[in-house]
Amino acid sequence: DVQVKTPLKDLTFNTRLIRELLPVKTQGFSRSLSRLGERRLKNYLQEKGYFFAEVSSRCEPVACQGNDLKVFYDVEPGERYQLTDVRFEGTQAIKPLALSSELQSQPANALSGVPFLRDWVGGLKRGITSNERVKADVEVIRRYLIDRGYRDARVGSRFAVTESQGLIVVFGVEEGLKSNVSDVVVRGNGLLTESELLAVVPAAAGEPFSLTNALAGAQQIKMLYTQRGYLEANAEVEFVELAPDRVRLVYNVNEGQQARLEGEVQVIGNNKTKLNWLRRYYDFKTGDIITPAQIRQTQRDLYATGAFREVGIRTEPVNTFTGTHNLTINVTEAKPLLFVYGLGYSTDDGSRGFANGLRGLTELTFNNIRGTLDTATLRLRASRREQYAQFSFTDLRPFGWKWPTTFSTFYTRNNDLRPFTRRRESVDGKVQDVTDNSSFGLQRFAAFIQTERKLNDITSLRFRYNLERANLFNFEQTFPETEVTRNERAVRLGIFAVGISRDTRDNLLNPSRGQLFSADNLLAANALGGNESFNKFFANYQRYYTFDPATRWLKDSTLAFSARVGLARVMLPADRDRNGTISESERRLPISERFFTGGATTLRGFKFETAGPQGILAPRPSCQTLSPTCFELPALVPLGGDALTVMNFELRYPLTSRMRLVPFYDLGNVFYKVSDLNWPSMTSTLGLGIRINTPLGPIGVDYGFLLDPPAFQFGQATLRQPRGAFHIRFGQTF
Repeated sequence: DVQVKTPLKDLTFNTRLIRELLPVKTQGFSRSLSRLGERRLKNYLQEKGYFFAEVSSRCEPVACQGNDLKVFYDVEPGERYQLTDVRFEGTQAIKPLALSSELQSQPANALSGVPFLRDWVGGLKRGITSNERVKADVEVIRRYLIDRGYRDARVGSRFAVTESQGLIVVFGVEEGLKSNVSDVVVRGNGLLTESELLAVVPAAAGEPFSLTNALAGAQQIKMLYTQRGYLEANAEVEFVELAPDRVRLVYNVNEGQQARLEGEVQVIGNNKTKLNWLRRYYDFKTGDIITPAQIRQTQRDLYATGAFREVGIRTEPVNTFTGTHNLTINVTEAKPLLFVYGLGYSTDDGSRGFANGLRGLTELTFNNIRGTLDTATLRLRASRREQYAQFSFTDLRPFGWKWPTTFSTFYTRNNDLRPFTRRRESVDGKVQDVTDNSSFGLQRFAAFIQTERKLNDITSLRFRYNLERANLFNFEQTFPETEVTRNERAVRLGIFAVGISRDTRDNLLNPSRGQLFSADNLLAANALGGNESFNKFFANYQRYYTFDPATRWLKDSTLAFSARVGLARVMLPADRDRNGTISESERRLPISERFFTGGATTLRGFKFETAGPQGILAPRPSCQTLSPTCFELPALVPLGGDALTVMNFELRYPLTSRMRLVPFYDLGNVFYKVSDLNWPSMTSTLGLGIRINTPLGPIGVDYGFLLDPPAFQFGQATLRQPRGAFHIRFGQTF
């Protein structure tokens, strides 16, 4: 039996709370668990405002043994307060916002009483402090001052009680004399100059003396040497007191010998992998200087093959006078077969019903084929609207070159390419969508080869050639030619593309810091095997900035920005209709290669790919033959364009640890021709969304409201696009 004894009738502990706070209730008695219960109960009382509560445990019988053992926790709660403020006296060197997150004493926050907002605003409704917490805070403040040059600083503390039972914690500070760095000296260096070494030291003459920065300087000097291959180099910092307020920093360097690889690299654990293929991934060879960067790069490259579950690389000195080292690679091979499956939903596909938005994915990957570290992948994706199959083969070191190359072929079949909905109006004024079987589809077969070169850790260059053919099916039987809006009858494309990317994001799926820049230029030409010739450029830039936890109101919020630009031009117009003349439309890209935008990841005020230039489908005469009261309405059909610009602004605002509120603004449009690109034709969308972090990644729900929905004239009538759109998807917008 476990009981909590308290003199206050209003302070009660139910069974659920006892089981949560006191582990002896659920795990059995032990001295360590009993003391853990004391700490948990004391902390619980402090969170409730009993900052100076005392808790002790005892047993009956006193020996704490036997089947009828009872454990009692005696509580002396003391007075109940609300911590209204934390103050600093006697110093101007402390910035309360910068230090507040490190202190255990936290003032009251009324919004913390709302469960939904507690994780967002932090703190507690009555605040929290105690004698132990204040003692720890005094040490934090003292170290804070010492690290800013006040080496003799003294910190005291006291409590002040207000008339309304409010409590104020006051920290009294005696700063003392401020010490500055007189100068910084390096000794023992011969291979690197003093200026090279001082450039990496975060302490400089005239700055306040900081022990943290001084010690960090020694680590930075050692790191600089190891980057040059001096693995045994070391640096120690010495403090020379020139005066009570002046300190000289002396870094004593022991350079050692440059590490060189002797003999062959020993490999352990490669049961299936062939050694000759493994050597292709080494970033070093016998006689080379060994650096940590080479070791890390080799590890990354071996992990990238997917053939290994663990990769460890260690060096062992052979001769300290010559600097020769042996190198051993320990690997644990992964299972060669990887099977992945998934189920998803997108409103971009589900505008015609929930079932249409469902999609399934199956992926089968064969790693380390015949011990060569090559990979083959079969990927299948299906929904009611689209079926997709792809086979790819990847060699990350073709012929030993550092040009990872992928050969791939894929087939896709889209059963419904109607990006519009027919509507009818009856004589009584009711408007309804038309459901019929008039649909056409597109099947596309393509093969491509792509290679990529990493210029450094964040920059890569890529080249790609692909040959593809796209054909319409059910074309003649279902739709008149004038209503085909997404592809011509048949298009064959031979394309050569070159691209570059620079990526400093901290996370690929849910970034909070860093930037991404990518640009691709595609050249389609008859000489490359196609029947179309055009040039197409697309660039993308993304940036993420997360506010510091000390920032009031916006702490831990992320500002996200994205900009996309696309430009295209036909070089040799083709007679696609084969009628002997080249029309204005044929002087533009084939409609399958034009830019389209709108939807969950671009302009969220529009439905999927419905922004930009529109064609107007006139009412069909066949409607009258169905019913004399049938009046079919004209429909807008997106035609795409040769130019695109999209800009997205988001503030990802934390509500809880798993949920964020996302106000956003989208700006952009698709333009008929590059010369039509202009600022007044941009569309603006304001919206609000929610991001929910799940083990599978973030789920996004957005509603975008068009501030200026485009209007189009049809005779005497004006057709406007819907004011807004609702979107659900997996992953971030960008």
